[in-house]
Amino acid sequence: MKAYFDNAATTAVDEAVFEKMRPYFTDIYGNTQSVHSVGRKATAALDEARDKIAKIINASYKEIYFTSGGTEADNTAIKSVALASTKKKIIVSSIEHSAVLAAAKDLAEIGYDVSYLRPNEDGIITVEELASKISGDVAIVSVMYANNETGVINPIRELASLAHSYGAYFHTDAVQAAPSISLDVTELGVDLMTISAHKIHGPKGIGCLYVKEGVKKKSLISGGFQERGFRGGTVNLPLVVGFSEALESNDELLEERAEKIRYVSDYFESRVEEIEGVKVNFKGSPRVPTISSVEFPVNGQSLLTMLDLNGVSASQGSACTAGSVLPSHVLKECGLTEKEILGSVRFSFSYQNDREEVDFVIDLLKEYLNKNKKK
Repeated sequence: MKAYFDNAATTAVDEAVFEKMRPYFTDIYGNTQSVHSVGRKATAALDEARDKIAKIINASYKEIYFTSGGTEADNTAIKSVALASTKKKIIVSSIEHSAVLAAAKDLAEIGYDVSYLRPNEDGIITVEELASKISGDVAIVSVMYANNETGVINPIRELASLAHSYGAYFHTDAVQAAPSISLDVTELGVDLMTISAHKIHGPKGIGCLYVKEGVKKKSLISGGFQERGFRGGTVNLPLVVGFSEALESNDELLEERAEKIRYVSDYFESRVEEIEGVKVNFKGSPRVPTISSVEFPVNGQSLLTMLDLNGVSASQGSACTAGSVLPSHVLKECGLTEKEILGSVRFSFSYQNDREEVDFVIDLLKEYLNKNKKK
């Protein structure tokens, strides 16, 4: 038996999404900038996909910009706003995805003043923390909706409201929130939002950045007039179509999928805590059901190796930093000790997981931990 519990890293493409994309590789293959009939068919598909995504997040189609994924969207959000502003301060949370942290570091190297918001012991970026750091000379604040390692949900609406009261724009990386939470930008009150397709059973290499109309921004990729002059380069239409199809399916089935995911993840957490010395991190915090950070009384990497040899996929954190030998910056910022961090493993779920897979994993964990206990 095999079990895939690394859905926060990436998900399998839904069959219906794959089939929706297929014609745009072989039949409707025109360049969306071409004015002939083949190009016009491609343009129509692009417009339909953009409009579909806009409606799902309660935005205008003019506010949707396609990118190569979450990393580009995060970089674009932070840098394009900062570079277009006369203000030279930005604020990001210290537990952001590396895409945001690296973008902030790039800006710091060219003279921007970067402040970092620290999470409380529950892993949450609080309004009080932002209030202690913000001022009228801040260009943009960036705080992720749901953390990619802990699953903890941040109070985005309240944080955005505070940022606006100081004249700052607010960006949220909603990549890990998308599988189980509504992404209504009006309700959230954000100015910019990142979404990535491959976390919601869509293709890799495509994402989008929502930018509220009126936000001052600077283009980072110069070239043609694609994406209304904001991002040069030929649009990858098959992936755009796949993205819109995946987001539409996810939106239509959001409650049903979220309920199934929570059922499986709750079952997993109740079963894994049957094992002596095992603890679910941030259990009392508001969390998305897709992510469980679990602390084991052994080295997490050795445990992951055992699971992998038995057909089980999990991770110790973000796939974008999985090659790093350093302890998770997210868990460190949340106050865990180095030993606790090195013993922590992330199990992440999708609607495709079931209880049978959980039971299989639990049996493996029990056997492995019992053997290590006797040594």
